[in-house]
Amino acid sequence: MRRWGPLLTWALVMMMVGLLPLAVGWGHLPDPVATHWGVDGAPNDRLPLIVVPLLQVGLIGLALFTTSLFRVEGEPTAEAFAMVGLIGGLGLALNTSLVYLNWDAPTWDQAGDFAWWQLLLVLAGVFVGGLAGNSLGRRLAPVREALDTDGPVLEVSPGERVSWVGQTSVRWPLLLLGGAALVYLMVPGWGMWLGAVFVILGLGLTHVEANVNNQGLIVRLGGIPVRRIDLAELSSARAIDLEPTEWGGWGWRAAPNGSAIVLRRGDALELTFRGGRRFAVTVDDAATGAALLNGLLVNLTTGE
Repeated sequence: MRRWGPLLTWALVMMMVGLLPLAVGWGHLPDPVATHWGVDGAPNDRLPLIVVPLLQVGLIGLALFTTSLFRVEGEPTAEAFAMVGLIGGLGLALNTSLVYLNWDAPTWDQAGDFAWWQLLLVLAGVFVGGLAGNSLGRRLAPVREALDTDGPVLEVSPGERVSWVGQTSVRWPLLLLGGAALVYLMVPGWGMWLGAVFVILGLGLTHVEANVNNQGLIVRLGGIPVRRIDLAELSSARAIDLEPTEWGGWGWRAAPNGSAIVLRRGDALELTFRGGRRFAVTVDDAATGAALLNGLLVNLTTGE
């Protein structure tokens, strides 16, 4: 339980940093303050000014709640620190944008218009906050010896270049295309954008590919790389018979001890990180991929 203290300290730091723009601009903001902008960029909703800092506190509380998904042996992992940083960075970026747009506005409906470059600011806040949290968490994460399992090992000669590809294709995500059409018809204004998200998810989840090479593992959804795992991060690999209910269903799932990309039940490649968390992906011929990864880990630990 020793790292929950640093995690709570990190959450407090992110909360205070997120409140900093409000502290600087408090005397320059109208009350109520504009908090929502329409597609045309004009403000169209507001909240009492006092509510805005409470939202930042709520965001950090939400971040801490979600960290219950990211723990090993009762202690938070690097992903827990990343989640706090990600949501804290989101709050910082939103509050910075809110202060900028409301600065010295006589009333909330005379606040500045939202510009798309401010969306980039929000995304940057999320990225930087998550990256900072992940870096901090990795410094505190427990490190286990590599290859601590009796899983299969495929011998790899020193200097040998290797490659293995396992993949799975399914059709059930295409149902999301119907959801995209429904959202487009029923949600005014933002329906087109929400529908586009459904389309991207539907097409992306129809095919998953896992590629093992000398550097580690690359996972692609719909041909797009979504996760790269360096060999040095791993402790072991094995093939498992995955049951979706063990991970809470289908899709990209999160659980208290890891995450998984689940497109079907059955053969899957499961990795164990040196921090103790797991990652699984449903692909065919997972036993070969696991044995190859374990062979590479043997060479890594022996310095070959």
